[in-house]
Amino acid sequence: MSKFTDSIDANLGEEYSSISPGSIPDNCIACEDCDPENEEPVFSSRPCETCGSNLAGDRHNAHAIGYHGEIVHFDICTDCVMYFANAEEPENWEG
Repeated sequence: MSKFTDSIDANLGEEYSSISPGSIPDNCIACEDCDPENEEPVFSSRPCETCGSNLAGDRHNAHAIGYHGEIVHFDICTDCVMYFANAEEPENWEG
């Protein structure tokens, strides 16, 4: 495990079965936090909701399915997009 994956595990725990970057199929109808017309990332200084990084940068929509079947919205950093989409960990993650 790396500092990056340890941070994700600490932030998310065992509550979610999977996390997917982007909108939910069918135009994100189930997610009140999404604008299905706009998939562009938003620049933010808020921490990433999955790895906890405090570095300012782009935040992307992502969704998880909870173990009770609920859909949960996250705003995640680009490092997390690459990790959840391609299993690519950042080389110099500072958190």
